[in-house]
Order: sequence, then structure tokens, then C-alpha cells
Amino acid sequence: MSTKTDERETDLERRLAALEAREAALAERVRAAQEILVAADLRDAVADARDVAADRRDHDLDLAEFLAADREYGIDWPERRAAALDRMLGKDDRVAARRDRMALAQDLV
Repeated sequence: MSTKTDERETDLERRLAALEAREAALAERVRAAQEILVAADLRDAVADARDVAADRRDHDLDLAEFLAADREYGIDWPERRAAALDRMLGKDDRVAARRDRMALAQDLV
């Protein structure tokens, strides 16, 4: 009878070791997922700040254009191109962040 008890004890220890290994792997995946989400949120925040700055520059240019009677046509095009580029880069940051989140969700399935 002690042989059966020894076998059960060995089997239980093996199962406990396997469970601990799975839990450790899961904890590592959760940690990695949290890092991905934090990075995606940071990229979104940078993109939002970039959009706000671009909008502010465009607004300031529009206001200056409206208030100035003798402004030269096209003088502010470099600033407007810079604002448009910032918006485009912000969009790219958001797309990358969303792709990271999608890949993370697909890994969980």
C-alpha cells in the first residue's frame, strides 16, 4: 500500500510543479502585456499632445491671417506643413499603439 501512496505523492508533486510553472509563465505574460499596454498608452498620449500643438499652431496662423491686412500669400505654408506632418505622425503613433493592442488580444485567444 505504501507503494501506491508513494506513487500518488510523486504524481501530486509533479502536478504541483507543473502548475507552478504554468502560473509563472502566466505571470510573465501578464507582465509583458502590461508593458505593451503602457507603451501603447504613452504613444497615444504623445500623439494627442502632437495634435493639440498642431491645432494650436493652425489656429494661431488662422487668427494672424485674419487680423493682418497686408500678409503675403503663402508665407505660413511651412508652418502649416509642419502642423500637417505632426498630425500625420500622431496618426501613425495611434495606429502602432492599436496594432500592439490587437496583437496582444490575438495572443490571448
